[in-house]
Amino acid sequence: MDQSPQPVDGPAVRGMSPVLGVVGWTAVVVVSVNVPLGTGLMVVEEAGAGLGGLGFVLVLAAFVAVVPTVVLGFPLGLLTAWALRSVPHERLHVAAFALVGAVTATAMAMVPDLWAGTETASPPPVTVLVYALEGALGAGGGRWAAGAVRRRRASRARAPHDAGVAA
Repeated sequence: MDQSPQPVDGPAVRGMSPVLGVVGWTAVVVVSVNVPLGTGLMVVEEAGAGLGGLGFVLVLAAFVAVVPTVVLGFPLGLLTAWALRSVPHERLHVAAFALVGAVTATAMAMVPDLWAGTETASPPPVTVLVYALEGALGAGGGRWAAGAVRRRRASRARAPHDAGVAA
């Protein structure tokens, strides 16, 4: 028997409110990745930038993480949740959100090159890999965290009823 956690209930996993929860958790995960990456890059490239430079990098890293997550993540999250409406296994939901996040982030890696008008729209492979990993971690982690919160809330809501039955 498959022991993977099940979604709390079918209809509650879809819709605006649950997807906003996923987007919120995704933003938290992506900011948690971007801020250390931005800080590390600043330390490597400009060791003497000081606290002002560090503050700028932290704000920029958070902005770069949150804006695309909200602008792209919400509609893509709604579509992904709708596509998974008949899939009962949460592991598959997490994997699907991670895949959508990786593909979206990889496409975003090409946007600066397209805007700059370079001859090719292909950033270095390491950049593409970092974007893909960050997108997969952000969207998959956000979906997992949102599901964990929903399961915890559902178990707390059932606890008084279950305690009464056991007595």
